Amino acid sequence: MTGMSWLSAAKLAICFLFVALTAGLVHNSVQQFEYPAPRFPSLALNPPTSVEEVMPYARQAARNRAAAFGGGLGLSTPGETIALVVGGCANPHIIEAMRRALVERGITPVVLLRGPSSAIIFDYETARRSYSVEGCTRESRIPGMTVTQAGFTEGGQPGPVPFPRKTRNWLRSERPDLFQTLYPNRSLEPEPDPANEQQNLGFGGDRNDVIIAYLEEHPEIDGVYSGGTWYQEAGNFGPFSGKWRGTTRWDRFTIMSNVPSYPADVWTLTEEKNIEAIAFASRFHLTDPEGTDLSDDISPDLARRWASGVYERGHNMLGPNMATGRFARTMVSYPAMSGEWIPRSPISTPTGVIAATTNHVGYHPLIKMYYEDGYLTEVEGGGTYGELARTHLCCYPNINTAQYPYYAGKPGYFYLHEIALGTNPKWFRPPNADMSVTTVNERLKSGYLHIGVGASLEHEPRAARRSEAWQAFAEEQNVPFYHGLHLHLYFPTYTVDIRNSNRSVDIIRNGRMTSLDDAEVRALASRYGDPDEILAEDWVVEVAGINAPGNFEDYAQNPYPYHKAVNDKILDGTYEHFYPAN
Repeated sequence: MTGMSWLSAAKLAICFLFVALTAGLVHNSVQQFEYPAPRFPSLALNPPTSVEEVMPYARQAARNRAAAFGGGLGLSTPGETIALVVGGCANPHIIEAMRRALVERGITPVVLLRGPSSAIIFDYETARRSYSVEGCTRESRIPGMTVTQAGFTEGGQPGPVPFPRKTRNWLRSERPDLFQTLYPNRSLEPEPDPANEQQNLGFGGDRNDVIIAYLEEHPEIDGVYSGGTWYQEAGNFGPFSGKWRGTTRWDRFTIMSNVPSYPADVWTLTEEKNIEAIAFASRFHLTDPEGTDLSDDISPDLARRWASGVYERGHNMLGPNMATGRFARTMVSYPAMSGEWIPRSPISTPTGVIAATTNHVGYHPLIKMYYEDGYLTEVEGGGTYGELARTHLCCYPNINTAQYPYYAGKPGYFYLHEIALGTNPKWFRPPNADMSVTTVNERLKSGYLHIGVGASLEHEPRAARRSEAWQAFAEEQNVPFYHGLHLHLYFPTYTVDIRNSNRSVDIIRNGRMTSLDDAEVRALASRYGDPDEILAEDWVVEVAGINAPGNFEDYAQNPYPYHKAVNDKILDGTYEHFYPAN
């Protein structure tokens, strides 16, 4: 050999082989993920200290025609007078900024608070002086645990019941150990019957009485924005239900972020794409890497009813049952009602398993809920949350035999009711130092599903209001009147088979709405800037072993510490996945 001995050549070949092999070992040791990478939006995490700080965001919100769970303030027009009903814990700088932004548009806003006997006009200076973050922080009732650490507390009832006292007394007797876990500061002695026990009406109940009285005295009010979700507010305004336009979900994260600037027509178009296949569905199939695998065959009649009621902004109903038993809203003039009452029965009866580690309150060990012909039959794992669910399923009085109205020969409560799709890519779970903000706040994030079990009815057949017959039935037996025991799915794939064809459509794929990548959606988004940025998801949850390093089985035994660590890194600015990168 010239220039190199055979020995040197052999050594060099061995070196190349070693480098190649070790490079392969390094490559193979890195986990490869098929799910969206974690991220959290780069934004101001401190609460505002002045109205001026909020005004750029408030102006965007005041012009946007779309908003969470309702119409946006942009539906209101110059010359109108509108009522804005806010809570006492709303940040006064944000509320005043929203008011001023509407005034700039030539609208007269009247900001109202619910007083004990009458509506109270919001006064910025008074609110600014008296506002206290500490006084508005939700406290955990479990000593030594934060609110989200005690996610099992969602399982205190099978679902909202008319008389919670009676349910607590039943649990005292049935499972005193679980009762003491749920209510460590309460005695095991039964609570006595009060003289005039007021039933729990749920979703606001009579909270709007003072607002209705105000509207009766002020006919000049053209529209009302109030509450947090459509089913909590729209039906509770009595003769003024037609004036309800949207919600007042205004905090520093929903206002001082990219949420208000997400274009309304882009949002609406993605939702149209999400639901356009529903009318032709012959089957749906849902999977998720935490263990969910659920499917159901859909009759032409059910597909028609499902398609009629599938739409709510930010809450597309991918479970057929929640789309029925209600008056639908039209996409054309949302949130106005459209058409006739959609019959509940025959219901959807999926079979399979839903598995998750998060509910509407917080976190819990991996739980698996098994369904057969639409009914919950078995609960596996879940720690205390699972044990509560099993106790309710097996033993709550009349829970499996009660014949709910409109369920046509399907006795029992535990039917799978809700499979709801969040649709806003700018939505995110708010971080907070004491982990007191419940995880229900994350459910509008695009591509995420939340699941709820339990017989429910949104409207009675005669009008878009609470059913008196339904409520009377629940009160008679103290069985739940609405669904509960929620679970959240972060990386689902949801597929619809198209009737009389060999085609199927993925509405969600690995946790991302496919409509966000639709060519028509991207073309519309390009009118507002770079479609990659406009349609980017600002937040993607981090889950070990699914889209981040680690072992999912270890994570699933106790997810809270993992999410707490991520939360703390976000707050101190050291999180590795800020978007855009700092």
